[in-house]
Amino acid sequence: MPYKLYKTEGKKKQDNMTFFYRLITCSLLALCPTLGFAKRPTAYAPPVIIETVTSQTIHTPIEALGTTKALNTIILTPNTTEKVSEILFKEGTLVHKGEILLRLNQQEEQATLDSALALFSEAKEALNRAEGLRKSNNISNADFKKRKTDLLEAEARINILKSHIKDLTLVAPFDGIIGLSDISLGALLQPGDRIASLSDISSLKVDFDVPDLYLKDLKEGQNISAFVEAYPQKSLKGKIKTIDTVVNPNTRTVIVRALIDNQDHLLKPGMIVNIIIESSPREALLIPEKAILQEGKKSFVFLFDPKTQIVKRTLITLGSRIKDRVEVLEGLKDAQHIVVEGQIKIRDGIKVSPQKKLESSERPRKRNIVKNESSS
Repeated sequence: MPYKLYKTEGKKKQDNMTFFYRLITCSLLALCPTLGFAKRPTAYAPPVIIETVTSQTIHTPIEALGTTKALNTIILTPNTTEKVSEILFKEGTLVHKGEILLRLNQQEEQATLDSALALFSEAKEALNRAEGLRKSNNISNADFKKRKTDLLEAEARINILKSHIKDLTLVAPFDGIIGLSDISLGALLQPGDRIASLSDISSLKVDFDVPDLYLKDLKEGQNISAFVEAYPQKSLKGKIKTIDTVVNPNTRTVIVRALIDNQDHLLKPGMIVNIIIESSPREALLIPEKAILQEGKKSFVFLFDPKTQIVKRTLITLGSRIKDRVEVLEGLKDAQHIVVEGQIKIRDGIKVSPQKKLESSERPRKRNIVKNESSS
């Protein structure tokens, strides 16, 4: 009997251990989904708003900035060394071509010229007498030639002196405005010394850069409009004079030179002007400005693939801005799809969830909450 009792108690212990192991096994099986054996949930796809890129006809003016330059401008300087005897111009005034502006001391040269003129008269009279004697054969050929040579030498001497006196007289080479001057009467001037500037500003030259995209819209003689901050309400008129023959390979722009009418002399050389040129209608890809991501000088958008619903970060080149939209010159094609809202939540190469953009009529209106004041 004692042996049988011991055997029964041992069997009970064995059954208890078996039950315990089974319980642990069931618990582990219940935990399997949390240990990675279950199917993983689908990855989260951020919601975004998608828009289709479409080609549109646009008519945008070409805008540029330029700096005014005088039509003609020079620095007036003397041709010889001498003291100033007369100043005949006034700073800031209009002078005309051929007008005498300044004289240097020419007393000595004038006295020498007077003497040369007297010698010329004597030589001329001597030649006249020699011609009379020659008719009667009362003068040798050698003497006659000498009288003729004397006259030619006297005439050459006069021309040299007149040229020297001309160098002592400063005249305006063209119509223009005299600039500021620091010279005084009696000052000794030398060749190269600055007397004043002379600028023809009846018309002004303006050089400005235009993207080569618009070359087909430009032609010589084309009308332009110009505006300056000093006269914001005044539209200045001009015409394109020259289009450069070379495109800058770094900026993809070409230099255009225009002439602006300035008969009233409102503008001065060196002023910054806004240039506007009307362009021909053209087809362009326009996208919302909010769709563009900027990194330094580079611009990107997220391109959306409707089949895979995956977005791709794409580099684009921008053109003109029209209100809240921007022209895309390179990087996109017509009928492609881009993300216009929700870019902050996404990155290159992930799936997204396109959402319908709510129109203003579909958006929930804000409820006005009226607080009731309880009477005391």
